[in-house]
Parts: sequence; C-alpha cells; structure tokens
Amino acid sequence: MAALEAAANDELDDLAELDENLGRGRRGAGHVAGSSKLAPVTGKVSQTKGKVEPPKKLPPGEVSGAADKVKAMGINNHQMRGIQDWVTARDHEQWSLLPDGMVAVNVSHSNLSQKMLELRFDLHQTIGEVKARLHLHHGTPAASQRLVLRDGGVDICQLDDDAKMLGFYNVVSGMEIHVVDVDPHSISRGGALENTALVEKYR
Repeated sequence: MAALEAAANDELDDLAELDENLGRGRRGAGHVAGSSKLAPVTGKVSQTKGKVEPPKKLPPGEVSGAADKVKAMGINNHQMRGIQDWVTARDHEQWSLLPDGMVAVNVSHSNLSQKMLELRFDLHQTIGEVKARLHLHHGTPAASQRLVLRDGGVDICQLDDDAKMLGFYNVVSGMEIHVVDVDPHSISRGGALENTALVEKYR
C-alpha cells in the first residue's frame, strides 16, 4: 500500500514539474513575441525623432494654389494679361455715363471703418445739403460734420462753407469726402455702430 502511494506521489511530482516547465516556456515565448512586435515600433520612433516631415504629395491630377490651378487649366501668363486688359479696358469710362453736373465720390467717416462707395451728388447742391444727405448714411448730424475733400488719400481742402455749392471746390468723380465727426458724444464713437462684440447677448 505504501509502495502504491509513493508511486502516485512520484507521478504527481513529475506532472507538476512538467506543467511548470510548460508554463515557463509559454511565458518566454510571449516575452519574445512581445519584444519582436515592439522592437520595430520603438526603432521607427527613435529613427524619426526630431526630423521634419516632408510636404505631403498631392494625388495625381490635384493642384494647390491659384497659380497652379491656372496652369492646370492651360492658361499661360500671356493669356492672363490679355484677360486683365480686356476687363480693365474701359476703366477710364467708369463715370462717362453720369449726367452732366453729377459726380460719384467715395465717402469715409472718422469713426467708421467701412466706406460708402460712389455716392452720387449734384455739383449744384450746397455743402449744407450734402451734409444733410450724408447724415442719412452715417448718422452724424450736419452740425457735427466737418468735410474734407481728398484725392488719392491726400487732403485737398476743407468743405467748410455750407452755403457754397459742391462744384465750387472742383469736385470730380473718384475723389473722396472724409467726414470728421466732432461730436464728443457721437453714437458712432468707439465702434458702437460696427463692433458686434459691444452688443448685449441674450442670456
């Protein structure tokens, strides 16, 4: 009986040792497998660290930028120049169809960033009448306006006599009338008419 128990114990010891050897082998294989999977990744990272990636290549047939798109359309510089000349050929006739005694001028305002382009005025209108009309465009009362005539961004003269006609100051189309708002409490000061950030939002 004792001999049978001893034999059974020996067999159990052998099975336990075999199982332990198999488990060690699996763990070793897993370690190796994991290392083989990680090695290429870590190697790639170490090799590309600090390097600047080259610009991405576009797929065939795709273009980027206006110049490349024009080239892709088969239009050369000579043709582009021809198109430009055609578009601007009649720029000198811009105001040729205006009635006699009528001018088209741009208007800017000291408190506003936006300009009013090509407003039409009769040269027989007085400066006072011009101010009254400009009041409808930018909200500054006529009494608070100081008008400056400009040409090419250069001040020419002040339109300071409300009784004189606009034509007295030799105003021609393409010039600019700059409105200076002298009212210290003007509603247009500080961007009140343009800055949407100043508008109270709904809560």
